[in-house]
Amino acid sequence: MITANGKRGKVDLIADRKVIASLQDNKFSFELGERTFTIKREGHLLPTYQLWSGDNVIVSAKQVPLLKRYSVTYAGQEWTLKAIGFMEKKFRLYRNGEQVGSVTPTHPFLNPYKEVVIDLPNELPLEAQAFLMWRIMGLWGETGD
Repeated sequence: MITANGKRGKVDLIADRKVIASLQDNKFSFELGERTFTIKREGHLLPTYQLWSGDNVIVSAKQVPLLKRYSVTYAGQEWTLKAIGFMEKKFRLYRNGEQVGSVTPTHPFLNPYKEVVIDLPNELPLEAQAFLMWRIMGLWGETGD
């Protein structure tokens, strides 16, 4: 499990009490260790976001129409990431209808960026978890938080 903390538009991801990556919602890349990852967006009405390492797509998230919900694909497997709760600050990750993870701010009303618990399955590598947090930050920004 990792955590994130920061302010609107920028958070640091923390694992084992060390910052492992910094994410900015308006920057389409981040570094994790010695690797740089790039994020590409395809489409405007129903965008698909893809995380790239060099020439390889690692994970993608395609928006579901009219909802703050994404179909997430990694290593041939599919999950659903969707907003839950008041003001859509909490997110849950589902596989085959069963909850397998969550992204939960501890202060959703005052400052969702202050502290976030990212509890996603270990089968999703850290870069995929960072990518999903990046997308959630973007959604929070769209609602004016």
